Amino acid sequence: MGHDPAVRPGILDGRAKITIAGDADEDTQKKIAMLGHTYSAVSDSVRNGITLTPEIVVK
Repeated sequence: MGHDPAVRPGILDGRAKITIAGDADEDTQKKIAMLGHTYSAVSDSVRNGITLTPEIVVK
């Protein structure tokens, strides 16, 4: 099985859709939704990267 070394094997782009509803006005709801995105552990990991340490177990 061959692979093209010029093609990156990782994720190139991502999108998140946030749906929110409530009694607050639209501007306030958008601000609340952005707080969820800003403080999301997944969003933070994607934006800032993580250290990935492989553990190899051969049996």
